[in-house]
Amino acid sequence: MDELFDFRPYIEALTRRWRLLLGGTVLAGILAVGLSFLLPPTYEAHTLVLIVDPSQLVQFDPRFETVGEIRPRQAYPVLALSDSLLQTLLQYIATKEIKEPNTLKELQDILSVSTSSDPSLLELRVEHSDPASAALIANHWTELFVAQANQVIGDQSEDQVAFYIDQRNMALLALDDTEQMLAEFQAGNRQTIVKAQLESHQMALDTYLAQQQALVLLQQDIITLRTQLTGQNGPLLPADHLALMLLYGRVFGETDTSPTIELQVDGTATQTASREQVIASLDTLQTALTTRSNNLVEQISQLEPAILGIQEELEILTADEEQLRQAVRLAAETYTALVRKVAEEQITSQDTSRGLRVASPAITPQEPIAPQKMLNGLLAAMVALVSLMAVVLFRHWQML
Repeated sequence: MDELFDFRPYIEALTRRWRLLLGGTVLAGILAVGLSFLLPPTYEAHTLVLIVDPSQLVQFDPRFETVGEIRPRQAYPVLALSDSLLQTLLQYIATKEIKEPNTLKELQDILSVSTSSDPSLLELRVEHSDPASAALIANHWTELFVAQANQVIGDQSEDQVAFYIDQRNMALLALDDTEQMLAEFQAGNRQTIVKAQLESHQMALDTYLAQQQALVLLQQDIITLRTQLTGQNGPLLPADHLALMLLYGRVFGETDTSPTIELQVDGTATQTASREQVIASLDTLQTALTTRSNNLVEQISQLEPAILGIQEELEILTADEEQLRQAVRLAAETYTALVRKVAEEQITSQDTSRGLRVASPAITPQEPIAPQKMLNGLLAAMVALVSLMAVVLFRHWQML
């Protein structure tokens, strides 16, 4: 079994050297306090900047969707320490005949930005050997930072208004151009003429198709009557004469509008005509109707490509007109939206209740934050005590 380590010799060694330990500790503390009196004092001035969110958002046109108040709060500390802003601050310091800082690096060393538990509150600190200079630098730094942050992030810049004004003017020119193009198109628009041509051709086509259908029915009735007469013998019956007269009446009724059919049929002659003569006249009529039907087919075949061509031309004209009208509507909507957006931006840019505001300016500090004489003395004493104890223990260990 291993023996337990015995601390008693080391404790006795420290006890024997208590005068050395006490004296060295006190001496180190006194020296640290004395050196602290020789160091130049450091004063700290600080300002508070409040990030104010708008209570109302101006939105005249819903097509410009207002995104939630996305303010990159983490960007504010970086912006406060940006080179361009600090360079402007350094130039201001030079005009006030402040001895230091003289370079951008020295200025960065004495500035700091911190946030509290509330992310809408920023604290800007300046450390300087002169209390009045610390307050002066802190206040001017805060003014520069608030102005630049409101311009860059807070939408209080006239550049934003000028941008939308330019866009509005461009939209007005685009609207004028599209309206002029529509007016020029309408000056030579043949839609009415083409529609009239199409309606005329369609009416003719409907007439030809109706006549063709009527001729088909007549031809079927002629075939039926001829078959009936062929299957009978002897003189014609009164019913046959009646059917024949009705058929001729339909033929003349259907062909009144068709001068190409010339039938020379005497209705009264059918009363004394023989069966063979009536059948022969039906064959002649069938031939004439077939010729007329063929003529209608040819006329219909000629109308079809003409109608298709007119329809294509009308569709092209309609599409061109609709495209121009759509362009005019879009240009008008864009112009109207930008007019409203310009009004929004003009109001928003004048809204000083939003963005960053100085919540508390810096005052001239009365007490320095460094050097802290008592703290330095205590730290020096603690370091000296620990160092002396380590030396005593090491010497005792060597002697064992």
